[in-house]
Amino acid sequence: MVDTAALKPPLTPEMLWDVDTYREQGVYFYLEETEELLPNGRVQVKGRGEMIMLGGYSYLGLIGHPHINQAAAAAVSQYGTGTYGVRLLAGTLDLHTQLEQKLAEFKQTDAAVTFSSGYVTNLAVISCLLRRGDTVICDKLNHASIVDGCLLSQARMVRFRHNDMAHLERRLQEANPHGRKLVIVDAVFSMDA
Repeated sequence: MVDTAALKPPLTPEMLWDVDTYREQGVYFYLEETEELLPNGRVQVKGRGEMIMLGGYSYLGLIGHPHINQAAAAAVSQYGTGTYGVRLLAGTLDLHTQLEQKLAEFKQTDAAVTFSSGYVTNLAVISCLLRRGDTVICDKLNHASIVDGCLLSQARMVRFRHNDMAHLERRLQEANPHGRKLVIVDAVFSMDA
């Protein structure tokens, strides 16, 4: 009798080297401690010195800006470091409401809503726009948060090859003619590394 357990591939792939070898080679970069945020997108990394931060989310360069730091310190002084619960139930501060009102004015809309992260934004918004019977057509290189929002919606999700408009057109033609269709493409593709 053949041992079928021995034929199954392992759940995790075997690494070429163990983590210590990657560290010795100087190419292991996970969970490196940032000791200091420096100006102009630079950081001081423990054991490595000053480095350029290419994996961060400070797209507008506001991390560490003196006005932002001052406003954050004032907010912590007035409100503390957190709320009594999630925003929906017990965590809405007047700061949230003021921010949303200012954003709505800036965007010239009736209202605005903010989320705690881009991931949560994609998850919440996409899943609310679609339902069973709809089709969401997703660029192959969209961020995982977009894909998760599509899956959570319970719409039929299909992908098209990255930036391939002919393939997108085929996917649109194949979609359920009775349901809604939504095409989603990322603004900055970061998932092709």
